[in-house]
Amino acid sequence: MSSGWTAPGAAHSGACEPGPEPSAHRPPSQPTTSDPLERELVQRTPLFPLRPLGVGELLGAAVRIYRMRPGLTLKLSALVFGIAFFITTIATGLGMIPMIGEMQAVLENPEAPVDVSPADAVSGTMSSIASSAVSALLTLVATSIVMLALAVITVAEATGEPIARARITQAIRTGWWRALLATVIAYLIGLLAFAAIVALAAIPLMIQQEGTWVTVGSLLIGLLIGAVLWLYIYVRFALTIPIIALEETGVIGSLRRSLELTRGRRLWRVFGTYLLIIVLGAVATQVVSGVFLTIATVVYIGILLATSFQALAVAIGVLTVISMLGTYVATVLIAPFLGAGTTAVYADARMRHEAWDIELTHRAQAARATASGQAT
Repeated sequence: MSSGWTAPGAAHSGACEPGPEPSAHRPPSQPTTSDPLERELVQRTPLFPLRPLGVGELLGAAVRIYRMRPGLTLKLSALVFGIAFFITTIATGLGMIPMIGEMQAVLENPEAPVDVSPADAVSGTMSSIASSAVSALLTLVATSIVMLALAVITVAEATGEPIARARITQAIRTGWWRALLATVIAYLIGLLAFAAIVALAAIPLMIQQEGTWVTVGSLLIGLLIGAVLWLYIYVRFALTIPIIALEETGVIGSLRRSLELTRGRRLWRVFGTYLLIIVLGAVATQVVSGVFLTIATVVYIGILLATSFQALAVAIGVLTVISMLGTYVATVLIAPFLGAGTTAVYADARMRHEAWDIELTHRAQAARATASGQAT
């Protein structure tokens, strides 16, 4: 019986020669870090690849931030939004005191005439508006701070650079007011555009002073077009905060830069991916806050039934606090998702159209070289 074919120059053997024995100090499946290629293979997985990203990779970056930096992101979010929540709770409570007092008085003496003077009505309205304005402003400030910090953390995690707290502090200290002002300007632009379209659509109704299919249809079409225009403006300015944090531009410069990154055909990818992140974040926020709202409603009804509707003020206070606590918890938990996701959308836009992945790759290589030097 003939043996198998042997390559020229190879020694003939009737049996297969055993391969090299695995090292006694290292399992065969564990690569060594002495070879550059093997060192590359065992590198820690970045937050997102340094190349144009797919939709799954964008969402993956928004979720992976919880696994890679859970303590830093959640503690930062909890601290910043906690301060805003505390002040907002006090402002809301002060604004609700007159209303709660009137409701309690009606329950205690239903037959007593309700005498609300115009001054009291104006005072109550102004108090409610003031508390709402304070809450909105504090929420915008807190959101700007957290988004700035998440932009710095997200890019550092993608490149493998160390998270320098001084860099985060600098981005917050120098950028929070610019981010706040840019956000307000973008919001006002969208609001004015919406109001202008609706005002034009309401002209037939104001002329005819009658609700017909023409006047009502014109108003509805105007509302639809205004909403679409407002959404368009919102997305065009969606990358403003990452730009302020990572490019250190001014207010007007960041708004113009966001318009540049979303112009033409670039808009549609940013539009789709950014809105997907926003929608997912909104759904998750509603789920979390909905749990607290359910608990608050049960407690509210329980207090009213247990006290024969005499402790209305206490019940409303508990309902308000638990509901706001649910909003706070939901905001804290979802803020890293929105911050990392928005920054990933920004990075994807720059890597696709400005070859920013080359700069990020150089930064990642420098970070690995520094880490290797420190290890040796």
